[in-house]
Amino acid sequence: MVPKHEGESTKKNKPEESLDVYKKPVRRPKKGPRKACKTGRSKKLSQSGSGLAVREAIREWLLYAKANGYSLVTGKRKFDRDIDFVNTLIEEEKSLYEFCRFKGIGSSENLSALLSGPVTREGFEHRVFYHLEDDPPRVTKITFPGKYGRIEHTPFLYLERLALSNELFPVLDVRLEDCVRANGDKYSVISSMRAFTGPPPTQQEIDDFLTSHGFAMISEPSLTIDYTNKELGINLRDCHPRNWVKAEAGLLIPIDIVPELVV
Repeated sequence: MVPKHEGESTKKNKPEESLDVYKKPVRRPKKGPRKACKTGRSKKLSQSGSGLAVREAIREWLLYAKANGYSLVTGKRKFDRDIDFVNTLIEEEKSLYEFCRFKGIGSSENLSALLSGPVTREGFEHRVFYHLEDDPPRVTKITFPGKYGRIEHTPFLYLERLALSNELFPVLDVRLEDCVRANGDKYSVISSMRAFTGPPPTQQEIDDFLTSHGFAMISEPSLTIDYTNKELGINLRDCHPRNWVKAEAGLLIPIDIVPELVV
């Protein structure tokens, strides 16, 4: 829908790749502070392109989790019992945390430095930090501990949402930066994306933009304004003006909508 960001990787998976590349002894995270992973070079969360492309990160995370004995359930997510949801949540959080340690992305020191600065914006899902001095400008989003967007969402569904955002709007260049222990036994997912500045568009401008790309409104104007594209099998939720920016040349950029596969 938006011209592809020229920096995005187009490499294909190697056919000989197997689970063995992620097979390694894993120690369960200990309680208390953890030393930063040593990666041989200094990284900043605000550094452009320092994380992993989200779709690739999901693929590698699932391979890692399977190779190390985790049972992750993907696809349609409707749990008959609360305990099934809780067990899935625990498996995903622990395996994603360990995967990020294995990949050596992010660090507790960098996170502390980031949190020492003022929050640019705080919504229902994230603490948001803008890095407009970067080239290109970036924004970092940190989920509130133990929450991944909608109340029924798990880390997998949250990352799937970010991956869909990348695929629909490649100019966003959304990346997974880290998964950290943020509050006792709870976790937060850190992501980054291109930062865009400008006023919010009108609801009519959003409607014109989305309908021109095959989406149709599926709810009356309310706190959530949702669209669907039956051909793509995707719903776009929370499409109100506060979640969009009207950038240069009138280009509409979604900064916090919720894309979901229709299941």
